[in-house]
Amino acid sequence: DVDGARFVEMHFEGMLIADDMGGPLYRGRTSVRPVLPALTHLEMTEAFEGVYNFVIGYDGNGCVELNEDAATKTVTVTIGH
Repeated sequence: DVDGARFVEMHFEGMLIADDMGGPLYRGRTSVRPVLPALTHLEMTEAFEGVYNFVIGYDGNGCVELNEDAATKTVTVTIGH
């Protein structure tokens, strides 16, 4: 279960999930419950065969925006509040 009034799923395909030694490449947290005005909960729901899924729970009527930076290989999710 993910806390929040609204939900967004982030789905990534074709990802490397392990290095050459079998260690996980994603070393971030798999569950986050921050104390923020809109974002209430982020939960990793899958990390298998090149697929990562995250569910983001948030409150309010804020718009959700996704930005990718290919140079730094990062993704930023912004939730208005």
